[in-house]
Amino acid sequence: MRTSVVLVALLGFTAAGCPGDNNDKGNGGGGIATPSSATSWTAVADPVVAELDSLVAAFEKGDKDGALASYDRAYFVLYDKDFEDAVRKHLTEMDNGKSVNVAILREEQFGAIKSFVTHGAPAAKVAAKVRELQAKLREDAKKLDDMKVR
Repeated sequence: MRTSVVLVALLGFTAAGCPGDNNDKGNGGGGIATPSSATSWTAVADPVVAELDSLVAAFEKGDKDGALASYDRAYFVLYDKDFEDAVRKHLTEMDNGKSVNVAILREEQFGAIKSFVTHGAPAAKVAAKVRELQAKLREDAKKLDDMKVR
């Protein structure tokens, strides 16, 4: 029984398209700005930044579920596909004296925000972590634009 459930899940996932696929099935469509549809990586980053603002607003109102929904949209719908792929392929940064792929650092930042929201951290702490990530996302977009990555 367990094997057939896993097989069905895998078949369904494959039919829908895997995250990171460059097709328009699954999570690839829906009017989301991608480098092929946007004029710049900054235009791709802007909706992620805006959705993170929505996360903070919801959390400050005590709407944990709304904040988590905004998190899911910001990360899984807006960032996780083309933006994260470009960051993973093209950007590194020094972290504690080591060159680290920037995508790993951004995943850690996104993860910290989700943890803060899930565990009810003070709103000021959530907002500060979001502002830090937003600044980094804007910086990443500018670097990709400057590198003329498409």
